[in-house]
Amino acid sequence: MKSKMSNDSEELAIYDTLDDLSSRLYDYSNSYFLPITAAFGLLTSSFCIVGSARKDNSSSKSLNFIFINSIVDFLFLLTQFFVFLFRCGTLCPFSYDYFPQLYQIQIFWFLGYSLVNSQCYFGIYVSTTRYRLFTSRKGSPKQNLFIVY
Repeated sequence: MKSKMSNDSEELAIYDTLDDLSSRLYDYSNSYFLPITAAFGLLTSSFCIVGSARKDNSSSKSLNFIFINSIVDFLFLLTQFFVFLFRCGTLCPFSYDYFPQLYQIQIFWFLGYSLVNSQCYFGIYVSTTRYRLFTSRKGSPKQNLFIVY
């Protein structure tokens, strides 16, 4: 239930309950579906980390790429797993409290999407390294991956 207050020419909606802020479908999908999807992604990323981390005779650059990409995926999904803390709407009483909102801003948005950006930069690094392999005749000079990140 919302009521409207008039202040000169602007009308400001005042909400008396949390029911109007989000739909039930939105609340249930953020509380159940997204954490289950993130948990499945955490499981598959951990399998990729274990599979690409084992040392064998081939020192493949592709396995290194899969390993780094899987670690960044795992960390990103770990930040996204707790989406139910602040997007549960009317299903929980604490979604609009200070600490869930702090988590949303600092961990979910800032750290999570910094990891997504680092994956994009890493993809650009891999693409330019492959491009240099095809364009140079002597072989590409080694670049420090730490500098890329």
